[in-house]
Amino acid sequence: MGHKNKKSLKQQVDEELRSMLAIGQSKYIDKVTGETSEKIYSFGTFNAYQQQCIAFAVYCKSQHKAKNLTDCRQYINEYLQYNIDKNYSAYTIKLQASALAKLFHCSTKEFIPTPPRERKNIKRSRLAVERDGRYKSGKNDDFIRFCKCTGLRRREITELRGGCLQIKDGKYYIFVKNGKGGRKRLSEIIGSKEDIAFVIDKMQKAEQNKVFDKIPDIDIHALRAEYAKSIYEKYARHRNEYKNERMILYHNRLVTTYTDKNEVSQYFNSDGTVKKGFTDVRTAYHCKDDKKHICYDRLALLKCSQNLGHNRASVVADHYLWQ
Repeated sequence: MGHKNKKSLKQQVDEELRSMLAIGQSKYIDKVTGETSEKIYSFGTFNAYQQQCIAFAVYCKSQHKAKNLTDCRQYINEYLQYNIDKNYSAYTIKLQASALAKLFHCSTKEFIPTPPRERKNIKRSRLAVERDGRYKSGKNDDFIRFCKCTGLRRREITELRGGCLQIKDGKYYIFVKNGKGGRKRLSEIIGSKEDIAFVIDKMQKAEQNKVFDKIPDIDIHALRAEYAKSIYEKYARHRNEYKNERMILYHNRLVTTYTDKNEVSQYFNSDGTVKKGFTDVRTAYHCKDDKKHICYDRLALLKCSQNLGHNRASVVADHYLWQ
């Protein structure tokens, strides 16, 4: 990481992170081959990491007169502890650690332990803010209705065109060409018959043009949470249907469900351990901490996760099913 001192620390941070950009490459494939540590797959991640790393560089320059990144490396633990003492949230500290680990090509395990992240401390979309009042104005009703039916992110709905409407097995979907991490997906259109007809009509009228010319400043993540709840409730089974069921996953993707291990012996080694890349878990997903009394159908969580553009049941349980 040999930088010339004539470049500012901010320039050094920017160049180092940009050298790792892998826009358009498959993060999923790289995960399978273990090649994700040196890459950044989205501009969203890049911008978040850049912001945190520059803040660290500013700290090192002001507190220690550091001039290059090599000098800064020794102050990471001091910086993390500084922000822990300032009562930054566990999620912010974890983001800082992840960003710095990426910048310095190392693991967060090399840093001091960071506070545990707890679902009960998540604030995003949970608290009332000024812009929530716009939900009641009526002028954004069509947009809000569309978001609740499709579950798209802000960037995804900004880029959405009418030609992205698809039908498969009698169900209507929105095809997302470039979701989080550059992943493609089909997001099921959900709601009443009238809601689904509304979305279809909106898409068809747009043809190949953008569906929305202007995106209002409202909490789209909260609308995604409502979409997640609807998807989960549509596919969740009664507890008795899955309480004795288990699942085989391959890198968090469902392979099969089973109740008799002999039915899936091909996924296990002779000593009974699961083969590399596969995971054997209970279908009953039991939450922890403040939600420890709640049990979800993991199959429905995975279905919901896929529609939202994730690939983990825990993301849905911890970050979306809170309403």
